[in-house]
Amino acid sequence: MFDKDIFKEVIERAIGNRTTTEYSNASGVNRTYISKYLNKRLDSPPSPDVLKKLADSAHNNITYEYLMKIAGYIDTTSQEDLQQSIGKNDSKNKSSNLQFGVRLRDLRKEMDWTQKELGKKIAISDRVIGYYENSDRFPDEETLKKIADVFDVTIDYLLGRTNNPTTVRVEGDKLPKELRDIGIEYLTIAKEMADKEIPPEDIKKIIDVLGNRK
Repeated sequence: MFDKDIFKEVIERAIGNRTTTEYSNASGVNRTYISKYLNKRLDSPPSPDVLKKLADSAHNNITYEYLMKIAGYIDTTSQEDLQQSIGKNDSKNKSSNLQFGVRLRDLRKEMDWTQKELGKKIAISDRVIGYYENSDRFPDEETLKKIADVFDVTIDYLLGRTNNPTTVRVEGDKLPKELRDIGIEYLTIAKEMADKEIPPEDIKKIIDVLGNRK
């Protein structure tokens, strides 16, 4: 069955950071035709030939097979396979996705926003917001960043990795061994400096100075 909301979101992911016109030029598919799907004005999916053109120029790993499944041309006998193809939960991710759905609903209610109001702020439909909150689907990386930004929280908080909305979780084993014994309050700073290829011994000196100022 063709779902206009899901297809719209997939096409947005296929477009990526480009404009609709740029995607149209790259794929050879008429811009107005693509826009009709983005605006959910068409009730039937594109033909397989058009889907092939869209897939060949798509970003974010959107494949021809993926589009064929979303459009309903491939009859997936496995419900699990179908759910995975449209970004729904699998058993391994159910727990973390459930936590995300709860956090999203709580944050939205704290702001006194409806699902439709939140959807407008991050350019997705209220129906998809409902999928997220019910843990039926999980957002892609770009959408996850938009959600974090609109609520002014970290992605780690949305995913339940921390209970502090402004704390970024840093894995200690990703830091040079010289820095693993620093205080937890300096982990994020140390990680940022390490990413900039500042020598560990220099980072340690900076952290020591900051600690002595307390």
